Amino acid sequence: MVVTESSDRVVSELRPLERLGDICLTVPVANPRMLAKLILDRYGCSTYDFFKVWPDKSYFFSDSKKAFISYTVSRRVALVLGDPVGPDSEIIDTARSFMNYCSKNGWLVCFLLTDRISMYKSLGLGVMKTGEEAVVDLNHFCTCTAKTKYFRYHRSRFERRGYSINRYLPPHPAWLLSEVEDVSNDWLTIPQHRELGFIQGRFTRDYVEQTPVDVVRDPSGRAVAFVNEVRSYRPGEATFDMMRQRPDVPNGTMDYLMHGMMLMLKQDGYRSFNMGLAPFAGLGRRPGAPLVEKIVQILFRMNWFISNQGIYNYKVKFEPQWND
Repeated sequence: MVVTESSDRVVSELRPLERLGDICLTVPVANPRMLAKLILDRYGCSTYDFFKVWPDKSYFFSDSKKAFISYTVSRRVALVLGDPVGPDSEIIDTARSFMNYCSKNGWLVCFLLTDRISMYKSLGLGVMKTGEEAVVDLNHFCTCTAKTKYFRYHRSRFERRGYSINRYLPPHPAWLLSEVEDVSNDWLTIPQHRELGFIQGRFTRDYVEQTPVDVVRDPSGRAVAFVNEVRSYRPGEATFDMMRQRPDVPNGTMDYLMHGMMLMLKQDGYRSFNMGLAPFAGLGRRPGAPLVEKIVQILFRMNWFISNQGIYNYKVKFEPQWND
């Protein structure tokens, strides 16, 4: 969900994100990022909380310093990642204080990927659905989906050819980081592929060195695709950030990797796997959906948004539950 002061105006003004720096503190904090991490450790509850403490974010703290908002500013629009984090007693006041702060700076406000819809409505913000999360029940996947003809065929085909999946836990040796960096650089040569940021990370060796990495190797042992796992703050949930492959890999390589990774995550005790947002999925279906949602959904079904339709089609084969 997206909640904004003026949905039409915000959508028309969004541009590539521009970092303005950590200028949002109501009073000085020696290390705002470290404080935000400490608050997340205690109160985090979202799949996207991991990216609230990335270097491209600024922080707004409540007066008590027990709650915070993670955001960046683009074209005088404050883009907030998710809901405020902190004790429930401070959430709405933190959101209200941040809105007042933005008003003083002449910024519009847009909360992205939120759960507290009724709270934002009570604060006078408009609501627009932007898509749905694909969350895979790992027990169902391992006992049913993974045994379908499609996944059995891909796994058998890759294993017969000598491909394999290896899972590496941090810290990683330099040779592994060099391998996955080489894959990432090849991936970036593919047209329309680029580093995005905000709700996902950017490849750096320091970052990847701290995360579990699942790698597909071809018959010669060369790394040809990888996914890096990141922390979800939802209990029992696993998730990921980057999924990258070389341009010349066989069709189905990433399906083979995701299939194997989910089997391993189930063995590690995870109950669900969050595949992230499918943009525009489910728009216009909820009761009272605004006209703009219904129009966007029609265009989506007509394949006007080819890349986003592809994201939905890719994820649906894993039989996820679709969450608002």
